[in-house]
Amino acid sequence: MRFLPPTSKTRIRPRFTPFDVACAIAAPFIALALRNPALLVPHSDWTASIEAYEYALLTIACALLFIAVFRPGDAMSRYLSLRDVYPIIAVAAASASLSVRPETFRVI
Repeated sequence: MRFLPPTSKTRIRPRFTPFDVACAIAAPFIALALRNPALLVPHSDWTASIEAYEYALLTIACALLFIAVFRPGDAMSRYLSLRDVYPIIAVAAASASLSVRPETFRVI
């Protein structure tokens, strides 16, 4: 006997809400601007700017990947509970841990 899933769950595909995508795109640039606004301004040597934009693109890619995996937008925003907050925390923690460069953890 074959198990048939409900019609609403026949296909699992990533769903991105516009708010999630906007936050994922804006967050690395806001973080860079809060840390050092000069990182976002193009310089003559371009090395600082390129590294800042590499960080931003890596962070956006990781955030969108984990938004697709954990699907935090599936919860009903009107009835948000603690159980619904766990995927949001998981998305933030996973994307932040993957977007950290190993060179930032130098032992002095």
